[in-house]
Amino acid sequence: MKNRIILILGLSVCVMGLRAQHAAQFTQFTFNKLNFNPSLVGTYDALTFTGMYRHQWFGVEGAPRTGMFNVIAPLSQKNAVFGMAMSYDQIGVTQTGQATASYAYILRLSNGLELLGGLSGTVEYGRINWELADPADPGDPLVGGGLENVWKPNFGAGLTIHNKVWYLAFQCPDS
Repeated sequence: MKNRIILILGLSVCVMGLRAQHAAQFTQFTFNKLNFNPSLVGTYDALTFTGMYRHQWFGVEGAPRTGMFNVIAPLSQKNAVFGMAMSYDQIGVTQTGQATASYAYILRLSNGLELLGGLSGTVEYGRINWELADPADPGDPLVGGGLENVWKPNFGAGLTIHNKVWYLAFQCPDS
């Protein structure tokens, strides 16, 4: 029975399509919360501008480059915060970018606790420039030609409870 289960699981992996993906590298989470969870914009209490740029393997053709810019602004009512984020990522022949708008509402609880609820909307852009590709097999039918462009929307929600010492956060979908 155990062997049948292993065989079925093994065959199901072979039948399912597998695909790889590359996510932009943001190693400074503290300065880039907006790209992970829309409710976390509620943790800012002042107008905030953040920008980052990362260039790995400097001097290597097609090396990863990532940049982002955020603006977070508490609204005139003290329980709401609005955020905008733009990011760009390039590695090899692929380029991706996104623009996100986030809104968080703050519910102040007792003992310094705050419950934050957030919503976000994102437009994502992806591009592959096959003219820059250098395939090992020039006749490979899987390597396309020209430019491929993809645009897609994405929506998210998040919930965070926190005080000055700790926080617990949930988001959907995982950006």
